[in-house]
Amino acid sequence: MTTGQQALMPEYMRDFKCIGAACEDTCCAGWRVSVDRQTLEKYKKVSHSGLRKKFKSEITINPANERTPDHFARMNINQATGNCGFLTDGMCSIQAALGEDYLSETCATYPRVVNMVNGVQEVSTELSCPEAARVALLNPAGIQFSYEPKLTWRNLQISSKFATQNTTNPLANSFWEIRIAAIRIMQDRRYRLEHRFMKLAVLADQIEELRAHKQERSISGFIENFLAELEQGSELNQEAVFPADPEFQLKLLNRILLSILEKKLWNNRRYGECLSDYLAGMQEDNGQNIVELTPYFENIKERYYKPFIEEYEYIFENYIVNYIYSTAFPLTNNRSFFENTCYLGIIYSLLRTQLIGMSAHHGGISVDLVVKLIQSFTKNFEHMQGFRQMVLDICEEEQVNALGPLSLVVMVHSS
Repeated sequence: MTTGQQALMPEYMRDFKCIGAACEDTCCAGWRVSVDRQTLEKYKKVSHSGLRKKFKSEITINPANERTPDHFARMNINQATGNCGFLTDGMCSIQAALGEDYLSETCATYPRVVNMVNGVQEVSTELSCPEAARVALLNPAGIQFSYEPKLTWRNLQISSKFATQNTTNPLANSFWEIRIAAIRIMQDRRYRLEHRFMKLAVLADQIEELRAHKQERSISGFIENFLAELEQGSELNQEAVFPADPEFQLKLLNRILLSILEKKLWNNRRYGECLSDYLAGMQEDNGQNIVELTPYFENIKERYYKPFIEEYEYIFENYIVNYIYSTAFPLTNNRSFFENTCYLGIIYSLLRTQLIGMSAHHGGISVDLVVKLIQSFTKNFEHMQGFRQMVLDICEEEQVNALGPLSLVVMVHSS
C-alpha cells in the first residue's frame, strides 16, 4: 500500500538522465512551450538585464479563452529555426543563467509525465525525448513498476488527475482491473504482439457490450473470468481466430501516411527524415496502385521486418505498455474503451508499416532506426491538435470501427 510520499513509476525511470547538448533532438524545437502564471511572475522580478528584455520580447500571453494557471503564456518560436527563442547552442539560456528553479512547469518536468491517480503520483516519460525513448524501449525484460519517493520540486507539472473511487464513470471504477489486465495481456510473450493486442481489443469490445446493456457492475468479475479463460485454453489463444488482410492493411495505413505528407502535418526534422525514407523505400517498386504494391511490401516484410522483430519484438511491446500506463488508459479522454484501443492499434500498425517501408530504403532495420521512428513520431504527433481525429475519420471512412476490421489492420500472420 502506497503512502502520500511515494510515486508509482516504471523502473526504467531510475536509469534516465538528460544528456543535454549531446542529444540528437532538441526538447523545445517546433513546440509551443507553455509558461505557467507563477513562473511568469518570477520572470517579471528577474534582475538579469539580458533576460529581462527577452522575457518581454519572447513570451506571449495566451488569449483569454485559452489561458489557464498552468498554460498562462507561451514562449515564442524563432521563425528561422523553429526553436524556442531562449534556446542557445542547444541549451536553455534561462536554465544556464538562473538555474532549474526558473524553468516553467513544462520545461522543468519534461520529458517526465506526472499524473495523479487517487492522489498518488504516477510518473513516466514521454517517448518524444530520444534518451527517454531508449531507456523505456530497449529493456529486453520489459517494463516493470515500483514505488519510489515522489517528485517534490516546486515547478512540477501535473498532466492529469484521475479519481477511480466513488465516481459515476464505470471505467474509472474498474480502472485498476482494466489496467492490470491490459498490461498482463500485452506482456504475455507466449503469443506474438499483434495477437496479444487483438485479445486486448476483444476485452475492450466486450466491456463496451456490458456498458451498452447497463451491466457496469459486472465489469470487474468479467475481467477476472476473461483472464482465467485465456489461461485455460480459450479459442482466442488461436491466432487464426483473428483475420488479416495485407492489401486492405496497406491501403489504410499508406493513406494515413500520405495524408500526413499532403497536409504537411510534420514539423520535426527527424520525423521528416523517416517520412522521406518510407517514400523512398516504397517508390523503389514500379507498382502503380495498392494491388500491385502489396506483393512488394509483403516481400520487404518477410525479408527485413520479420527477422528483426523475432529478436526485438519487446521494443513495440514496451511502447504499448508505456502508452497504456502513461496515459492512464483507458481514461485517456472521454472516448470509449474500444475507441481508445482501436486508435492505439492503428498507431502501432502505422509505425510498423512505416518501419517496413523505411527498411526497403535502408536495406534492413536497426534498433537505432526503430527508436528514431518512435521518438520522432511521438514528438511530432503526441500533442498535435486534430491528428487523432484525422486518423479516426479515415478509419471511419474505411469502416475500421469494429473488432473484425481492426483485426484486418493489426494482424500479421506468421508464414
